[in-house]
Order: sequence, then C-alpha cells, then structure tokens
Amino acid sequence: MADEPKAVEPGTEPEKTYTQGDIDRMIGERIARERTKYADYDEVKKQAETLAEQLKQREEAELTELEKAKKRAEELERDLEVHKKDTEWRKTWETTEAERLEKEMEDLDDAQKDIITSLPLEKRALAISQFKGATPGSPDGSKSTKQELTEQTHDELKELKTKYGTFSAQYREALKKKFKK
Repeated sequence: MADEPKAVEPGTEPEKTYTQGDIDRMIGERIARERTKYADYDEVKKQAETLAEQLKQREEAELTELEKAKKRAEELERDLEVHKKDTEWRKTWETTEAERLEKEMEDLDDAQKDIITSLPLEKRALAISQFKGATPGSPDGSKSTKQELTEQTHDELKELKTKYGTFSAQYREALKKKFKK
C-alpha cells in the first residue's frame, strides 16, 4: 500500500518532487540574487568608514579652532586687564601731576601759563622748568618757545619709549623721574 500512488483529487495538481541537484540549483540562484543585492556592500562600507574618518577629523579641527579661540580670548582678557591697570595708573598720575604742576605754575606770568596749559600733561613739567630758568622778556632771548619745548619733550619721550618699552613699569618710573625735576 505504501507503493500505491495516491489518487489525485480533481482540480489539484500533483505535488512536484525535486532532486538534490534541483534543490542545489534553486538555493544557488537564491544566494546569487541575494549577493547581487549586496554586491556593492564592501564599497559602501569603505565609503562609510571614509566619511566617519572625515567627520572625526573635522570635529578635531573644529575643536582645535575652538581651543585657539579660547586661548585668544584669554590673551585678550589679560591684555584688557593690563590696559585697565595702565589706564587707572595713568588717571591717578594725571590727577596728581596736574595738581603738582598747578602749584609750580603759580609764580609764572599769564603768557607762560597759557603756553604750558596748551601742552600735553607729559610735557608741562619740562616747560615749567624751562620757563623758570628764563626770565620773561630777557634781553638775551633765553625764553623758549612752545614749539621748541614740544619738540624737545617729544624727543625725550621717544628716547624713554625706545629704552624701556611703552607699557613697562620701568618706562613709567623713568617718566616720573624725568618730570619730577
């Protein structure tokens, strides 16, 4: 009875039987179709790795730029502090110097006072000492003019700046000494 063929019901097809070769061929075809779907997988994988590396390098570069910007900001903050201290020192110096010079100018005549007050504060002390050495209207013409005083003081300041540097403490001390005469 096992060898008897089964009766096929009307309207149904008989069940197909496959040989091992048929099955191997069908599986091979299925594998080939799947492989063609992913044939460019290695290329896509390489591109993804390349893009990931480029993104990493870009992030590192941006981080480096950020670090550079932070460093520059710190430098500018330090410069600002130095500038604030220098400005504060300068204001204090100007106030003190102006008061001192006003006292020194008391015995000068009005024309000399006008010349001195038209000069920058840094040059006034030298001008006062120059005028105190000359008597107004002296016959030997020893009275200095505003232009001569300005040029002389300017040259002396340039010399101090060259020697010490504009914002150094030594420069400020040299200015104090120079104009305390």
